[in-house]
Amino acid sequence: MNHVYAAFFATDSRMGKLIRVFTRNRYNHAALSLSRDLSYMYSFARYQKAAPLAGGFVIERPGRFTGGETPVPLKIAKISLDERQYLRLRAIVGDCETRNQDWIYNSFDAFLSLFGVSLRIRDSHTCVSFVCHALGYSGIKNIRALEKRLADGVIYEGDCKEYLPNVTADDPDYYRRLTFPAATLKTFRHFARLFRRLL
Repeated sequence: MNHVYAAFFATDSRMGKLIRVFTRNRYNHAALSLSRDLSYMYSFARYQKAAPLAGGFVIERPGRFTGGETPVPLKIAKISLDERQYLRLRAIVGDCETRNQDWIYNSFDAFLSLFGVSLRIRDSHTCVSFVCHALGYSGIKNIRALEKRLADGVIYEGDCKEYLPNVTADDPDYYRRLTFPAATLKTFRHFARLFRRLL
């Protein structure tokens, strides 16, 4: 039997806080890790902190969540997979890594999920739809439903920095400053790509 880990975060960002206000949920971001120490996590999210609406497939390091002063709530669920399920998950992650430039964050689906609606677009995911796809789950439209599905496997819930006490911010590209025009251009290109796929 193989084990993977789903991590839920209450990210310390304006967008994360806004999502939690609308969803009335403690957590706003989900990721998958193949190891209990969360040394590498796979998800769909923003590429850079300064451009919150432009994103795609990301490999996240814990320092992305522990770089600030504010405590970041974290919940981890352990998931058991048989060999076939595990190999399928690895293949999905591998495809996202190989075709990184093809994948994009599904901003439309993220917005519509606040109202219980899904909108699938080719080669795109939200953090929740990616985790569900990789695990082979269907019918889950939001992070609260994913948490409920994994409730029996929870092995930790508390402050991220307590679980990962010696981690520092180690993702310089994520924290790189962008001018307002540069961030705006990234956002415009992101939505232009989504619209083209939608049409």
